[in-house]
Amino acid sequence: MADAQPARFAIAKWAIREIVAATVWIYLLLKLFVFDLDLYVVTHLAPRLRWAADYKAFVILAVVAASWLAMGNATFFKTALYIGGYPAVLLFWRLPKADFKTWPAVIISTPVIYRLATTFRATFLLYTMAILSGLAAILSTNPAVLGLAAIAMTSFILVHLLRSFRKAYGTGAFARLAGLLSKLRAHVEKGSFDGPKLQAPGGTEPPTPAAGQPVLPMLYLLAGVYKISANFGANHSWGRLCT
Repeated sequence: MADAQPARFAIAKWAIREIVAATVWIYLLLKLFVFDLDLYVVTHLAPRLRWAADYKAFVILAVVAASWLAMGNATFFKTALYIGGYPAVLLFWRLPKADFKTWPAVIISTPVIYRLATTFRATFLLYTMAILSGLAAILSTNPAVLGLAAIAMTSFILVHLLRSFRKAYGTGAFARLAGLLSKLRAHVEKGSFDGPKLQAPGGTEPPTPAAGQPVLPMLYLLAGVYKISANFGANHSWGRLCT
């Protein structure tokens, strides 16, 4: 019974931290990209608390100060860092950790992750241009602005069609990943990752492995790297904080 109390406290602490982090980021995303959430809630559900929405900066300062006082320096800063980096924790720790438990999910999600990583900058710029052009076309009545918006939207449609065509008929992500792994295997077979070559006492170099016999099999190499990183994260404070 004595051991159950700390476990329940740790679970409750973890649940509260997750709820607070998710709530903060959902609120920020809704307020930035959808509508003023806090003003809507106060106006429709609690009109008497309208003053809290008008002076929300002071309310946030009071909440932060009370949390800091209750949790202490170490816990407060760890929690604040975790909440601030919560999207990164989800994308780069939780999802990969869940995926690596099921290899079929890794194989299925590999093309999506590879394409997202290689085309994120271009996709972000392209859709930002399309959104701004659509906004300008809706709000402006200036012929020059409307003409530039039409040119930008036409360019967006053409580029989008071209990328869709290349994705449908071009080289797939699996083929590009296979090429990268082949290059990595070639480096391993040549001994590029084995460190400096040692010379034998007689001045002759030691025999190199024959072609077709890699120094380290690729599958064991990748699995070993993942296990090392997972064990490192589990044994350190940042790994325990993210789990």
